[in-house]
Amino acid sequence: MQRHSWKFDIVLPTGRMDNSFRLPRYDDALDDVRSLIKDVCVALAKSNAQFIVVSPESGAWPVDVATDLPVVIEQMPKFLGFLYDPNREAFELDFYEQGIQRRIEFQRVGQTVEVGCFSSGDLPLTERSNCDVAAWQTMIVEFWEKFCRAAAMVAPCAVQHPWWKEYYNVQD
Repeated sequence: MQRHSWKFDIVLPTGRMDNSFRLPRYDDALDDVRSLIKDVCVALAKSNAQFIVVSPESGAWPVDVATDLPVVIEQMPKFLGFLYDPNREAFELDFYEQGIQRRIEFQRVGQTVEVGCFSSGDLPLTERSNCDVAAWQTMIVEFWEKFCRAAAMVAPCAVQHPWWKEYYNVQD
C-alpha cells in the first residue's frame, strides 16, 4: 500500500460558482449554526466543490461536501484552538456522519502531534502517525481559509448571519 501524508482540502470548480443560495427562514428553537453550516455546504456541493481527506495509511477517504464537510467545519473552532494552544494536550475530530464514521485523535507531544485514526463503522481502520504541529497548523488554516472564501462566494448572506459571526468569532 502506498503511503500518503495527511491532507485536508477543498477543491473549487474552475469557472463561476453557483451563488443562487438564499438564506432560509431558521427557527431559533430548532436551528443553530449547524443548520447554517449544512446549508452552506449543500450550496458548495451544488457548485461541484470537492472535499478531500487523505490519511497516511488508507489514502483518500470517501467523504463528500454535503455530508462530511459540515461535520468538520462545525468542529473547526476547537480544532484550531487545539493546534494553536500549546496547553491543550488532546483533541478529537469526529467524522460521525453516514458511511465514514471515523475519528481522528490528536495528542500533543512537544512540537509534534501523535495522530491516531479509528473507525467506528464497518472498516477495521486503525492508523497511527506523527506529524509536526506547524505542518498541521498550516494545512488546517489553509483549509479553513479556502472554505471561508468559498462560503462567501456561494452564500454571502450566510457568512454575515449572526450565528456564523458568533460561532467563528468574526469581527466586523
